[in-house]
Amino acid sequence: MLDWYHVAQTHDHEDAAVAALRDARGRSVFCLGAGWGTADPVDADIRRVRADLTGEGPVTLALGLRGPDDTDMDTVAREVKLADELGLRTSLHVDPSGTSRTVADLREHGLLRETTTFVHANGISDEELRMLADAGASLSVSPDVELKMGFGSPVTGRALAAGVRPTLSVDDVPSAGGDLFSTMRTAFAAQRGLDGGLRSRDLLEFTTIDAARSCGLDARTGSVTPARTPT
Repeated sequence: MLDWYHVAQTHDHEDAAVAALRDARGRSVFCLGAGWGTADPVDADIRRVRADLTGEGPVTLALGLRGPDDTDMDTVAREVKLADELGLRTSLHVDPSGTSRTVADLREHGLLRETTTFVHANGISDEELRMLADAGASLSVSPDVELKMGFGSPVTGRALAAGVRPTLSVDDVPSAGGDLFSTMRTAFAAQRGLDGGLRSRDLLEFTTIDAARSCGLDARTGSVTPARTPT
C-alpha cells in the first residue's frame, strides 16, 4: 500500500502516521505529500523523515510531488531533484479535466521519470499515455472515486492499449472504502461496459505484482514465487 499523506500540520502528525503504518504490520510506502493542505514537506521535512525510514524495513518513504498544474516548473524541478538525491520514488496527482498537459510538460523539461506513479489521469491523451509507457512510469486508477466525482471514465483500458500496466487505488476512504476487492469489481465493470477488454486475472495483477512494481518493490513482494530446489 502507498499512503499518499498530505495532511500533516506538524512533525508529530508525520511521526504518528509512520507509527500507524508500522503498527499495521503490512508492507507500505509513506508518500509524504508536498504542497497539499497546510503542509509543504520539501527538503527539511522529507530529510527528517528519511532519517527514520531508511528503506530497510516494511515501511519505506516516497515523495508526493506537486505538478505543473499546482506550482511553477522550477518548484517541480527542485522537488524531482530532491527525490533523485534521496533515492525516493515519487507520486503525482494529475488534473482529470483534460485541459492540462502534465505528462508532456514534464517530459519537455526532462522531469519524466520511471520512478513516478501518476494518479487518475482520466483526461490525458493517448499520446501522453504512450509517453508514460516510453518512460517506464506507472499509473494508478481510482475507479470508485473517479466515477463518483465526475472525473470521466477510468483510463484503465486506454492505459493497457498504450502499454502501461495500471494499478488500482482507493484515493478517498470515506467515500469509497478501503476494500480493494470492491475497487477491483468497479474497475472491471467500468471497463467491461466500454469494451469488455479486461480479464479477472488483469485485476488481480493490477493489485499485486503491478502494484509492487509501481512502488519499486517487485523484487521483495507482490507475487508468490516457487523456491529453487537445492541440488
